[in-house]
Amino acid sequence: MEVSSYSGSGNRSTFRLDDGLYTGDPKVRRVIFDMAGRETGGELTPYLHAARRVRDASSFGRSIDNVLHQSDDPLVSRIGKIAIANEILKAEAESLFQDGLPLDMEQAIPEIAKTWLLPLAQILTTDVTVTNVAEIFAHLSIITFNYDRSLELFLPEMLRRVYGLDSPLCHEIARKVPIHHPYGQVGQLTSTHQTVGWGQDNERLEEIALYLRTFAESTDEDDALQAIRDQVAEAEVIVFLGFGFHRQNMQLLAPTTQMNVRRLIGTSLDQPSPAVEVIKSSLERMITMPSTRLRPRLELSAISCASLMHNYSLPLMS
Repeated sequence: MEVSSYSGSGNRSTFRLDDGLYTGDPKVRRVIFDMAGRETGGELTPYLHAARRVRDASSFGRSIDNVLHQSDDPLVSRIGKIAIANEILKAEAESLFQDGLPLDMEQAIPEIAKTWLLPLAQILTTDVTVTNVAEIFAHLSIITFNYDRSLELFLPEMLRRVYGLDSPLCHEIARKVPIHHPYGQVGQLTSTHQTVGWGQDNERLEEIALYLRTFAESTDEDDALQAIRDQVAEAEVIVFLGFGFHRQNMQLLAPTTQMNVRRLIGTSLDQPSPAVEVIKSSLERMITMPSTRLRPRLELSAISCASLMHNYSLPLMS
């Protein structure tokens, strides 16, 4: 099963210019001032101009990724990535996992139940015993266009809670899941190696921003891109959760070899009918099947990610 998810970060205004004075997020402001001090002797004009470009373009762009992809200014890209890193780390710090692990499960379960993570856990753990838990993720691979590390945090914790295993073993099993971040993530997060703590290290925004990639930078990484397309080509069932179906992301996913897919499932919540038709056409173009094979089923539902995973739990377990 392939699970792809996408959400843009461009709707939150990180940059504000009032009467020519920069008054945005203090952490981002401090990074910009530090950059200017090192690189231009304190001359802020080009940095504020780049910040204004990100702010103004984000008001019109479908996502911050589109904004950065459209710009040919390296400074716009740098400041945009710093803003993304800051917003992702703030979201992690304010999330259900804000206090780290282990969770207070009495408080956590009702909140997790509102997301697609609980039905995913139920699908994965059904009929899997502790004796064969090492193979629990054998048929799962994930492609996420998000920058956060929620899945990397949740999957080993799920194993620990369900099977009572030691944390190192849970992390070892969870590392078997191929989790691809085409646009990067705000640092590695494993039991043995944390380049960036969960919701932490906002003082290192300039460094953390280097872990993020634009569309053009992602497609330049041939090995990583080929690994993503190979996963799509090999999957028999593909699930799109919260995916925007933006042209550049569809292009990134499209395999160059014949696909094995027999079923495509996805959410289309808040998408108008004309957009759904375009999405379906785009998905149909991506599918390459020999004439001797049945055409795969394509099902888009105008429901939430959690509802889709609940509704399709039996088909996904079969």
